[in-house]
Amino acid sequence: MNIEPYQEPDYFPILKGTLIKIDPVTAPRQSQRSKWKPSPHELRYRAFRDELRLKCNLAGFTPGEQLQMIFMIATPKSWSKRKTKEMLMKPHTSRGDIDNFSKAVMDALLPEDRHVWRIHACKYWASEGGIYLKNF
Repeated sequence: MNIEPYQEPDYFPILKGTLIKIDPVTAPRQSQRSKWKPSPHELRYRAFRDELRLKCNLAGFTPGEQLQMIFMIATPKSWSKRKTKEMLMKPHTSRGDIDNFSKAVMDALLPEDRHVWRIHACKYWASEGGIYLKNF
């Protein structure tokens, strides 16, 4: 039995789906303390969650049982123009785990995410932040 090595498909020429222009944020670890003294990251996450819900409602996107999420992470302003140009559309392998980005989106858009049985998620560097969302 021959097993081919996995290669990431080239999504960008055929991207279809709903583009939500928003800087992706990871889901924070919540504690009891979060209720009465939320951290700055938790406050950013709550604002992200509310804005994502609003933008998805305006775009008419409703998540289904199978989701594709492509996270476009904005390059830092501190990077040189040369480095920014080199990194555009390259896989984002820095901090901000893909599972935490996915969790943030699902927690924001779904009251109960147990019915989701398939997720495809990836994250790339981009000139501005955004999330492509699509139901399979």
